[in-house]
Parts: sequence; structure tokens; C-alpha cells
Amino acid sequence: MISEINHLMELSVSPQNVLSIHTGAEALNERIQEWFETPAGTVANLPSWGNTLAGLKHEPLSTQLEVTMEAAVFKKLSEDCGFAISGIRVDFLDFDYCRIKILYGSGLLFDSEVDRRAF
Repeated sequence: MISEINHLMELSVSPQNVLSIHTGAEALNERIQEWFETPAGTVANLPSWGNTLAGLKHEPLSTQLEVTMEAAVFKKLSEDCGFAISGIRVDFLDFDYCRIKILYGSGLLFDSEVDRRAF
């Protein structure tokens, strides 16, 4: 079983569980969300971990940019998090936000809005 502490270190209301802890598919989705919010080179003991999307932050929105982001995420996320990705889709909601859907593992789905300013 996989466990993951909330990457924003949110506190739980329950006094016996001070930190919010995710398990199973929720833990993997939390790890993916953290990956999107962590640019490569910012983790002290693991500088290669994180997204490499900073170079695409100011690119104009287009279908070509969606495909480029999909390819970059597909390659780097599977290396960093250690699971197989079977499908990915990036859709821009506006200039700063995109919706990313990732089908990974044995049918698990990550579906979240991602802030491009975090790259």
C-alpha cells in the first residue's frame, strides 16, 4: 500500500492525525499534483525530480503547445514517479490554467486543473 503526506502539509482536524495522509490511488494523485507544482532543480537532495515545463510557460496557447506539453509530461512524469502512463490529455482553460488528464497504472485517472505559473 502506498501512503503520501499532503505535499502542502495541510493539517487535519483530528488531533491523532496531525498531517493529512493519502493512501492508494489518492496517494498517487497527490504525488502527481506535487510533481506539477515542483519545477525540476528545486528539490535539494533530488534535483532531477519535478516537471521540466518552465520553458513552455510563456508560449502562446495552441494545439502544438498542448502536444508538446503532453510529450514532456509523458516522458518525465513516468521516470520520476515510477509508473506507466497509458494516456494523457492537456486542454487549456485560459492562459494560466490547463486541465490535465492522465490515465496511468491499471486504469487510475488523474484529472486536475494545473496552474502554468507554477512551472
